[in-house]
This record gives sequence, structure tokens and C-alpha cells, in this order.
Amino acid sequence: MSKPKLILMVGNIGSGKSTYVKNFVKEGYVVISKDDIRYMIGAGSYIFNPDYEEAIHEAAMELFWEFLEKGVNIVIDETNMDVATRKIYLSLAYSSKYTTEAIVMPKLSMAESVKRRLGANHGNASKEVWEEVYTRKEAAFEMPTLEEGFDSVITMQL
Repeated sequence: MSKPKLILMVGNIGSGKSTYVKNFVKEGYVVISKDDIRYMIGAGSYIFNPDYEEAIHEAAMELFWEFLEKGVNIVIDETNMDVATRKIYLSLAYSSKYTTEAIVMPKLSMAESVKRRLGANHGNASKEVWEEVYTRKEAAFEMPTLEEGFDSVITMQL
């Protein structure tokens, strides 16, 4: 029997991570997404409130732990822009004998990324908020590597 797999999506807001997951990830994977949790707590409407982010992160990590213990294939549909963020997932996956893969989405301009984010029904956050998020995430970006602990790194092209 093959080892379970952890896929970490990597890319800034609006880069197509969730669209890729919906279109190309096979059945048999559970998808953990903080955006989905934001929709859930908003009863179907996207809620972005900095005061809620710690609880949203904790909920996502609890889901990750639960499915990791069950040994199922997992996709983390988040930005995962830096080594420190990815290290948490990779170390837990390694100790649970998972194979790991990073899928890196293409870099888009801030204007395009924010346009996509605003057009994707991401509710109450303004253009200025998403521009700030994009800038902060872009500044934090570190390309995933095999040395970081991934078994494979796939870079998507436009």
C-alpha cells in the first residue's frame, strides 16, 4: 500500500490555487482551506475579520491533525508562502510517514491578483485590504525546495 500524500498549494492570493484544486485534485483527497472556514462561519458569506484569524487558523490545524491521524490524502489550500509556515505541515507529515508535494502557482501582478480576489465573492474586505495582504505575502515568499523536505515541487506555468 502506498503512503498517504500531503499537497501544499503555494501562491499569493488570487493565483488560482483553489481553482486548481477544484479542477485537478483527484477524489480521495480532503481539502483544508481557511477560505472555506471563513465561508462556513459566515453562513455562506465570506467573512474576513482579523480578530477571527487566530480561531480560523486553529480550526484549520485541528482538521489537519484529524485527517493526518486517519492517514488520508490531504491538500492544504492556502498561500503557504514561506518556509516557516510550510515547516509545520512538513514536520507533522514526515512524522506520520506521508509523501509531500508543493504545487507552486504562477506569480501574478498585484492588480490581477486583487481583481481575482474581489471577483471571487470574498465578501467584506476592500481592495486596499487585499492589496496590503498581497504585498505582505509577496514579501514573505520563499520558493519551496526539496531540501526543505518536499518529495516533489511542481511549478505551474501561465
